[in-house]
Amino acid sequence: MGPRDVFERLAAAIVATGASAGREDGRLRGAGEDALLAWEAFKAQAAIAVDEPSVDAAGRRVRAAGAAADGDLLIFEIALGEDGGEPGVYMVGQPPGRRVVDVSFTRQLDLVGDDGEAIGRDLLVLGVTLPATPVSEALAGVSVWGCGGPPRDDVDERSHPEIGSWAGAAETWAAAVEAHPAFAATLVAGRPETFTLTRSDL
Repeated sequence: MGPRDVFERLAAAIVATGASAGREDGRLRGAGEDALLAWEAFKAQAAIAVDEPSVDAAGRRVRAAGAAADGDLLIFEIALGEDGGEPGVYMVGQPPGRRVVDVSFTRQLDLVGDDGEAIGRDLLVLGVTLPATPVSEALAGVSVWGCGGPPRDDVDERSHPEIGSWAGAAETWAAAVEAHPAFAATLVAGRPETFTLTRSDL
């Protein structure tokens, strides 16, 4: 799987679960009641290596750096937001919208060209929006980090002491996410309203 294949394959996998979802403005958007199905698809794909080349919009061959654990990161985060806005972002001068809690599962891929030079970063984000309550708002700032793909002998997935919430390779990361009290409080008991799958590059 190449870095430019990740979004389409995950979108297809989510739809294949039977989740109620459709395309909207280049995103996959689905019903909150199916957020756990979307998570199961994300979790399964997170363990697959992104080790084949792709061609980007400029016609360049790109591949995921993948030479170190931080070249393919997995991030579970919870942030406060406003309905219709980006997670955790409040627009200055605009009337405040309805407060929501945004739960995000991100796969962050550093990209390199054939010459090994860094040329950008791909972000695949499964976002889940739920109403803000005193319980869910108190979870803002929670994060669990790991690295994508299968465990590799040449990478010490636990060599990030600067990240206190580092959980290792994809399978152990997913287990740590599901064991975190914030996961049950949001995706299970928090009554998600919608989920979206987006891809962006930096």
